[in-house]
Amino acid sequence: MDSTQDFQAVLAAVSRATFIPEGRIFSKCKGQEFSDARWMAVQLLIDLGYYDRQIADVTGMTQRAINKIRAEAQKRANGTWKQFGKNLEQARNLLGIEQPSKA
Repeated sequence: MDSTQDFQAVLAAVSRATFIPEGRIFSKCKGQEFSDARWMAVQLLIDLGYYDRQIADVTGMTQRAINKIRAEAQKRANGTWKQFGKNLEQARNLLGIEQPSKA
């Protein structure tokens, strides 16, 4: 798959896991559910092996924002944000991505 296909597959998986329409995941909506969906999509692209710059290019986010998500998304999934973690796991399963080992 190429990056465009991966991006579309990630959007579809996140949409299925969160019930947020694909077109609104990277919108300017500031609600927690939209923020979680964006973080989830970025984390999935990271899981697929994309670099921060590539993710920034395809999502329209800054490289700095991608770096922050890279540093904190797994903590968010394993911490008090239980629904985020469940949705991330469901999206990973839809994409056939194995759960990263906890370090």
